[in-house]
Amino acid sequence: MAQCTTAQTGRNLVIHPHDRLRREHRVRAQDAEFQRVYKQHRPMVERSSAWMTRGACRVL
Repeated sequence: MAQCTTAQTGRNLVIHPHDRLRREHRVRAQDAEFQRVYKQHRPMVERSSAWMTRGACRVL
């Protein structure tokens, strides 16, 4: 029988409680309408995130 590990104690795989939700969101993100809206709003969101991570200093 093939084993995925030779460790004496085996291997533990821990799945995050929100794993199913993450997978569903990844699938939805491939939708053309989602991509259209995302591309429209992404620049401001990313700029806002950059401002917040730099101590609220606006980088021009």
